[in-house]
Amino acid sequence: MEVSGKRKDSSESHTKPGCQDDVRLYCQPCQKDGLMVPAHGYCQDCTEHLCESCYKTHRKPTPCRHHVLLDKSKMPRSQSSSQLKVPHDLTEQCKQHRGKLIEYFCCDHNILGCSPCITVSHRNCKVDYIPDVSENYVASNAYKQIVHALKTLQENFKRIIDGAKRNRKMILENKATVNDEIKKFRQEINSMFDNLEANLQKEADDLFAEGLARTDNIATTSAKLLEDIENLQDDINKLEKANKTNALYIKSKANEELVHVDFTSTMVQTQNNNTVSTFAFQPNLILKEILLGSETRMGELHKSGTESLLSASSKFKDMHTENILQMTCSSLESRTGKDLYEKLKAEPSGEINIKFLFNNTCCIPGAVSIAEDTVAVTDEINRFVILVNTKKEKVVSKKRLSSSPGGLDIILPNNLLAIALKEEEMLVFLSIPDGLSEVRHLKLDGKCQDLASHDGKLIVTFKDPGKIQIMNLNGHIFKTIENIFSNNRPCSSMVTVSRNKNIYISEYFSSTITCMNWDGEVTNTYKDKHLVKPCGMVVLEDGSILVCSSRDNTIHIISKNLENGRVILEAKDGLLCPYSLALDSDKNKLYVGSGDTCNFLKVYDLN
Repeated sequence: MEVSGKRKDSSESHTKPGCQDDVRLYCQPCQKDGLMVPAHGYCQDCTEHLCESCYKTHRKPTPCRHHVLLDKSKMPRSQSSSQLKVPHDLTEQCKQHRGKLIEYFCCDHNILGCSPCITVSHRNCKVDYIPDVSENYVASNAYKQIVHALKTLQENFKRIIDGAKRNRKMILENKATVNDEIKKFRQEINSMFDNLEANLQKEADDLFAEGLARTDNIATTSAKLLEDIENLQDDINKLEKANKTNALYIKSKANEELVHVDFTSTMVQTQNNNTVSTFAFQPNLILKEILLGSETRMGELHKSGTESLLSASSKFKDMHTENILQMTCSSLESRTGKDLYEKLKAEPSGEINIKFLFNNTCCIPGAVSIAEDTVAVTDEINRFVILVNTKKEKVVSKKRLSSSPGGLDIILPNNLLAIALKEEEMLVFLSIPDGLSEVRHLKLDGKCQDLASHDGKLIVTFKDPGKIQIMNLNGHIFKTIENIFSNNRPCSSMVTVSRNKNIYISEYFSSTITCMNWDGEVTNTYKDKHLVKPCGMVVLEDGSILVCSSRDNTIHIISKNLENGRVILEAKDGLLCPYSLALDSDKNKLYVGSGDTCNFLKVYDLN
């Protein structure tokens, strides 16, 4: 590495051989020509002192273009041949440059390298020549720390091995104890199974009888609707054949909404409900406590799916073991997902047509993944919430809302959809299992834009005036945060919550991403000239964030510390004003809704 220094004009330094001079280091190439020129620097590859002229021109010829030069302050102070030899223990070969030895350490980048390494990539860095610093290294704090760390690790792993041996013994003893308890438990409950089986069988009979009744009711209702549809068809056909165009026009227009909305919506909802639910017998998880206590149920009937065939099976899950597995999986996901920001790629995978009205196009300000192969979206133009089967790529259910919706989120474990109604200053809650039936409303004190939920709490963003409120599901407000964007002026913000409970707010007009805690304190912000009018967001397993940049038709990934960002999808990938995101992390699918008039939900594979 060349270290610059103040240089004198080389013409001032030339002296004739034998000239009296107090300089003891001379240019060795010039000495061969009979000149005694003071040394200005030193080439480590040639092991020669150089004058200012030779020093300046040394890198021009191809053979010495990558040589390492030391300036006057760092060059050797002697021309003794013994100082130019490579130490006998400097034998580590460079992996990047064959035949070169590792002789240097870059302090800025904390890496070892040979002469070409330092010359090409670390010319402007602070570099140590290993033979110059190694003698004092043994006495340094850095060396003492690594020795201490190795000793500590050695002791800890010995303790871990001893603990593992003790744990193995405990596991075998525990296994024998559990086996004995299982046999004893079996003996205790055998005498009670007959009565419990009869009770549970009766419950099953009643449950299947209810399913039969529901199916019969669907058939009866559908037959009545079919009769109404056929009567309307006959009326229209008669008017057409009679050439009564005026009456035909009036008849058609009078029933247009009935056909396109009511009949169609009822047909889709009936199709969605016209299924057969299968059940599996799941024994109670703590049979002994239940059977010896006051409760007399052997188990429960849990719905296992919606299929065309009935099946029955017995399943037993140890909840403690399952919780441990879930925590282990979460830990593994966190570790395997640590490089998502750097390595994640997205590729177009198709699109899903969500248009169901003949005249109007759609606009999707909100989207959320609510179950396997199911995404819920809001349609602002047509005032609908829509359930989309992503596997079959079609709309399976929808419900008209009283006003234009904004963002939405799923409330667990209640299986409710909470939707922001921007014009009415309220949230509406819909039951997903009951076919998007309306459960209740929650009145707000402003025009809401978006919402997110976590652990029984709601975070709601408002656009007029711009503020954020944290509340429970009944509307009790814990915190109101104001004046964080545009001095309480109207704004447009969307919100999401990460696994570690960070709240992220994207603000449309200021083009910023803000991270805050549950006390409303801002902990970090992100702003980049390439992120323009940010909207919908989702948080990935490693804590990094995907966010829509709606104005320039891109989607960005931002590191979890909000320090770096890059574009992961752009207009050429099919984006049109990306506004809302839904993430299916199990299948690594990203669904993108448009803030413009667009009838399609875009689908992307995450790799």
